[in-house]
Amino acid sequence: MTKFEIKAKLDRLAHFSRSVELLGQELEETRASAVTDEVRRLRAQADELEAQAMDLERIAGLNADIDHLQDYMAPLEAEIKADVLAQGSSGKGISLQAVYSPGLPSWDDAKLQGYAAGGHPEILGWRKVGQASVSFRATKGGGSEG
Repeated sequence: MTKFEIKAKLDRLAHFSRSVELLGQELEETRASAVTDEVRRLRAQADELEAQAMDLERIAGLNADIDHLQDYMAPLEAEIKADVLAQGSSGKGISLQAVYSPGLPSWDDAKLQGYAAGGHPEILGWRKVGQASVSFRATKGGGSEG
C-alpha cells in the first residue's frame, strides 16, 4: 500500500465523515423546527399532523443516511489502519490523517537496557513491546502527502 493510496482512502473517509456531520446538523435542525410552539398549538389540525409526519419521515431518512455512511466508514477505517500499520508510518490526506504509533515497551526501557548491558542480559527475556496503533486526526491546513 503506497502513501498515495492511503491518502486517497483518507480523503474518502474524510468526505464521508463530513457528510455524516452535515446530515447530523440537518437532523438536529429538522428536529428543532418540528417542535416549535406553533407546532404544539396547531397539533390538532390535520395539515400540521401531515407536516409533522413528513418531518418524522425526513428524520428517519437522515438517520438511515447517517447509518449507511457509518456502515461504509467502519471497514474503510479498518482498512486504512491496516495499511498504515503495514507501512509503519503515518498517512495524510487533505483533511484527515492516520497517525502511526509504534508499540511501546511496558517498562522503564532505558534503565533496564542499561542494567542488561551491565552484565545482566537475562532480563531482556522479560521485555515486552505493545502493538503499534493508528489514530485519526484532523489535519492542520490544506494537507499534503506525508
